[in-house]
Amino acid sequence: MMEPEQTRGAGLIEIRLESLEQFLHALDPFPARNSNLEPDIADYVIDCAADLPAGADLAIVVHLRDYEPSQEKEAAMTQIFHAYFRARADLEMKRKRQSFSDGRQNLMIGIFAGSLCMLTLWVLNSIGGEASLWRFVRESIVVIGWVLVWKPAEIFLYDWKPFERRKKLFLRLAQAPVKVRATPWPDSSLFASRSQVL
Repeated sequence: MMEPEQTRGAGLIEIRLESLEQFLHALDPFPARNSNLEPDIADYVIDCAADLPAGADLAIVVHLRDYEPSQEKEAAMTQIFHAYFRARADLEMKRKRQSFSDGRQNLMIGIFAGSLCMLTLWVLNSIGGEASLWRFVRESIVVIGWVLVWKPAEIFLYDWKPFERRKKLFLRLAQAPVKVRATPWPDSSLFASRSQVL
């Protein structure tokens, strides 16, 4: 457990591992270079961090069954951890920009197609006619016009929020201190089952 003066007010996320090697992605040929965490560990940390209050200062404690304190190893783990989540934050930004790019393209298509709908509706109104078929056609065109602009509106109003929320979470994790502790435990569970606010 981290010292109270270092963790008071922090969202503490604890991980139990057999060895430091479990921290890295086993399928990555250059894990230290690419800064890839083991996916299960990354998912666990993200889930725990998402459950903590948004204002909590996150802190990561890795418990190892057999570990001799080493500032070099701890610094390397911290660097890999931070680099991984900075990369995840950058990826969320790229996805948001791509979503906005798609939204602009959809908006241009919607404006063009909507203009055709409005022109068609104007022509039909100028022709006149109150038969049920005419009313059905005019109302259908209005509905089609709304559908054409709904997706771009959804992108610009709502779809960007999850990207921004994940980016902020990953940036918080990219700044979280990482500590390694030698801590024996009675079972072979991979991850600690709790996160907490001290």
